[in-house]
Amino acid sequence: MNRAPFREDPEAHLAWIRATVRRYARSEDELDELAQEVCARILAKEGMWRARGVPFAHWVARIARRAALNFRRDARRRAARELLLGAREPASEAAD
Repeated sequence: MNRAPFREDPEAHLAWIRATVRRYARSEDELDELAQEVCARILAKEGMWRARGVPFAHWVARIARRAALNFRRDARRRAARELLLGAREPASEAAD
């Protein structure tokens, strides 16, 4: 096979990818964003799948899970940063 199964029929894999990352998404927008990220990573790392010789579904599941975990971690960091910055703003306004 010269091409990864995803390139041959991405729609066939998209529903499964969305189902895999759904539990990590808090909204449909996040779900779409996560699924798009997973698809981009699959296309970018296609050569790694061939080199490892693992079943395609297992490789995609690992990419999906890691992308979802990274997404959740980044969301927590953004929320903490916003809380921190939000806590600082009233103090600076009180000084004015």
